[in-house]
Amino acid sequence: MKKSLMTAGLIALAPAFATAAGAPAAAFYALLSTWSTTPGEYAAVTGGATFILDGEGLSYTVQLPGLKRVAGIILLDGTASIPLYSGPGSETESFGTCGSITARNLDGLTVDQLVRDMEQGKVDLVVLTSKATDGSLRARVQRLPAMPDLNHLRV
Repeated sequence: MKKSLMTAGLIALAPAFATAAGAPAAAFYALLSTWSTTPGEYAAVTGGATFILDGEGLSYTVQLPGLKRVAGIILLDGTASIPLYSGPGSETESFGTCGSITARNLDGLTVDQLVRDMEQGKVDLVVLTSKATDGSLRARVQRLPAMPDLNHLRV
């Protein structure tokens, strides 16, 4: 149930990912759901991230409601590790971060290659906490489904 609500929430944001000309931008998401694979206090963790191709880079937003002690968030693309957050563990009841991935952040990888790898399902979002340092909190990055243009409909 939580996963379907999170999916619906991310898909509902899709119209905001359109470019100024109205054409859809490359948009991706990752849904973190660990209740079936991770025991203990992380068994019910959910959250997600969105990635939008924006000019020269990928803008991202990560939301992890109910997750404490986030120590790091990375994208794994093969052997490349792309840091999205690195810092002290947060003690708040939820965690969120946003930013932009540019060529500067990609050690030997291009933004175009990262986008291609996202389209091919080769990129994972990994969340590290002070207790879960093994990468067990992870999600595959996927293309956000295209949303139809409903502007022509009138009520």
